[in-house]
Amino acid sequence: NSASFTAPAIWDVMGSRGQRSIVVGVPPSYPPRHIQGINVGCFLTPDTRQNEYTYPAGVKQEIARVVGDYPVDVKGFRTENKQWLHEQIYDMTQKHFAVIRYLMTTVEWDYFQFVEIGLDRMHHGFWKFHDPAHRQHVPGNAFTTAINKYYEYLDEEIGKLLELFEDDTTVLVV
Repeated sequence: NSASFTAPAIWDVMGSRGQRSIVVGVPPSYPPRHIQGINVGCFLTPDTRQNEYTYPAGVKQEIARVVGDYPVDVKGFRTENKQWLHEQIYDMTQKHFAVIRYLMTTVEWDYFQFVEIGLDRMHHGFWKFHDPAHRQHVPGNAFTTAINKYYEYLDEEIGKLLELFEDDTTVLVV
């Protein structure tokens, strides 16, 4: 969990210089560490309804106003109910990007970092449908293009974020 950090993170160094960071979903960020700025928990958060998953704590209420229940992960993503999983991943990702856009446009920041766990969950849930070389691949399945379409969706969301930046903003997509 977040207590396993023994060296300062980039947002700690920036905070020591008076700069504000927003960190969303970057593992391990549960329990949320106190930073100069905002920290929103990652997939390690047990339950966002019952546990504090933001620093400062009041950000939790802001997020609830923006998207309602905030899923940090799709619980049960190893399910065989792939239609349910597909819907849950998209619902989660839409909420993540809504929160990211909200924070980017309403809070002052010098550094912003987020991790979208949905991509990992898509790979876990749909790789055998995507990759013809996978030992369990089923040709002609309903989810053959699910991963590619999710990448296209992420590209669209990232494009919307890029429109919010000043021209001199450095962006890394990893």
